[in-house]
Amino acid sequence: GLLSLMCAKLEGVRQVHACEMNDALCAVAREVIAAQSDSCCPVTVHASVSTELCLPSKVDLLFCEVFDAGLLGEHALPTILHAKKALLKEGGVLVPARATIFGQLVEAPSLLERFGVPRPPAGVSLSAARLRSSERYTCETLSAVLHRALTEPVPLVKLDFNEIEYMQSNFGTWIDPPVQLEACQEGAAHALVFWWELELDEAGECRIHSAPSEGGCESWQQAVRPLAPPVPGGAEQALHLKAGEKLQLHLRVQADGIEVML
Repeated sequence: GLLSLMCAKLEGVRQVHACEMNDALCAVAREVIAAQSDSCCPVTVHASVSTELCLPSKVDLLFCEVFDAGLLGEHALPTILHAKKALLKEGGVLVPARATIFGQLVEAPSLLERFGVPRPPAGVSLSAARLRSSERYTCETLSAVLHRALTEPVPLVKLDFNEIEYMQSNFGTWIDPPVQLEACQEGAAHALVFWWELELDEAGECRIHSAPSEGGCESWQQAVRPLAPPVPGGAEQALHLKAGEKLQLHLRVQADGIEVML
């Protein structure tokens, strides 16, 4: 509802269509908008996902906020690609225009607890245990977690939301060349931590990011992907890096996130 009102109060806007699949939130959005109806253009809130939306005509501007901590976990790519093709006029404006995912390797044994058993209970052997997480990553506020950064943050993936055909044709394809990482200090690579930066306009002058550094949007946490096996003693099996050591990070973009292989 708030994004709809912001768009509805822009100069020159004649009509706004908003989508909300949650019935309760949809009802709240309609109440909020009704209370502001005298100060903005008409806003229609559709109780639907955008992929099922049917409009009388295509729109001039498409604003998408379908991002999670890992950028793509809420199926943002299929949603944006469909909306641009089915709902946006030729030459229309898409917000955001582009996105970049940044990441770094960290040593943080406590983060592995999200994905497996860090140590067996006293007197109990769990050597045969194999725990598998249904999540590709967890969401953490990195500044609140004890960790050591083993590499500097680097760009992992760059996405141009205006390049529909290129993005669709490269789903599931390993990115070539792989990302080069260099260890800045010695340690065990327990996890890949990543976040994103959005370029809202085509010129890239207006940007927001979810980095753990100062200035990041606090509405989003950082995504954490484990690199150690989720078994008792898994932390000891993590890749051990020496300062100055270089390694390659292989990545490919899927509909619901990035896949990683060291």
